[in-house]
Amino acid sequence: MCCYYYDAPKEYYQTAIEAVHSLPIEPAIGIEKLLTNYFEALVNHDKTRKARIVQDLKETGYYSIIRDIDNQEKGC
Repeated sequence: MCCYYYDAPKEYYQTAIEAVHSLPIEPAIGIEKLLTNYFEALVNHDKTRKARIVQDLKETGYYSIIRDIDNQEKGC
């Protein structure tokens, strides 16, 4: 089921993205906000932003969270 998010209407996920962006700056939810930024870059085809986030995740040891998505993305 590779790249299912490309076919989803923007309204399907936009509300969730906006909700996460509206949350306060709080260390306890920092990774969730970063992952939301990753997904937003992914669906907006922003390769530069996505690559920057992937690099940050790799440097901090959190890349495994999105590894499968990132690898599928390369095959889409």
